[in-house]
Amino acid sequence: MRFIPKEACPEDKEANSAGIQTGESAAVYKGPAAPLPSICLSTDGSTVYAGCWDKCIWSWDVKTRKPGHKFTGHTDFVKAVVYVHADGRSLLISGGADAEVIIWDATAGTRLHVLKGHTHGIQCLAVDPIARTEGNPLTVFSSSSGQGIHSFTVPASLSDAVLSDPFKVHETSIYKIFFDEDGDLWTASADNIARCLTRQSGWKSETALEHPDYVKDIVVDETRGWVVTACRDEEVRVWNRAVCLHPPRKDDLTSGLGGIVANPSLFYLDRRTAPHVLGSL
Repeated sequence: MRFIPKEACPEDKEANSAGIQTGESAAVYKGPAAPLPSICLSTDGSTVYAGCWDKCIWSWDVKTRKPGHKFTGHTDFVKAVVYVHADGRSLLISGGADAEVIIWDATAGTRLHVLKGHTHGIQCLAVDPIARTEGNPLTVFSSSSGQGIHSFTVPASLSDAVLSDPFKVHETSIYKIFFDEDGDLWTASADNIARCLTRQSGWKSETALEHPDYVKDIVVDETRGWVVTACRDEEVRVWNRAVCLHPPRKDDLTSGLGGIVANPSLFYLDRRTAPHVLGSL
């Protein structure tokens, strides 16, 4: 989901920073000549990174908009990027359609370690928030176009990092994995189901939200108790997390929904029942 004037992006494949309130682009970061399916910021907000179909990760200084390091090493589309800080190191972790997860030195732009073990292209990466708060090593979960989810820790010696055995939760591609504040893991899949995998149960599915088509994305609004899903049928559904019921659907959304962000300004609460989608995305 993006709030960018039509003339600002689709044809030139530029990374844009948009004004949330006005929908106008506040900045344009130039360079890539191919689509950018993933993006992240450094923890201090000074650098933006974007995974590209050209098999590279591009970076820019947020304030000056000048290009930074260009990370090369994947042999296919870069589908996911996350920035982490561990053991005093600034690291960038990426996942590609080449089924590889690569750990990079975010400051120097160099490749530090490659994790292999996925049998299909990577779709999403998510950092475990609970492991970090409990003082354990940084742990990252990865999903792919396969049926399972892997995880790995980021040890002091990166050469020791290995993928865990996968746990199967879906019948096919898992497009999105998302941790809520309790540390439970929500998933969105091409098997038309979004699930909640609870940490306490050892990542067993205790909630299944059925859709008529691929579920492309999922986020949780902790304050309102909502689960928001984006489906390939061009509709966004807002579910009551407590009872897992969904409200009436909105029919005038743009086609090809691929990503959503929990933004309170986009929703309102019906006086009688559940939240509805408000506004054009």
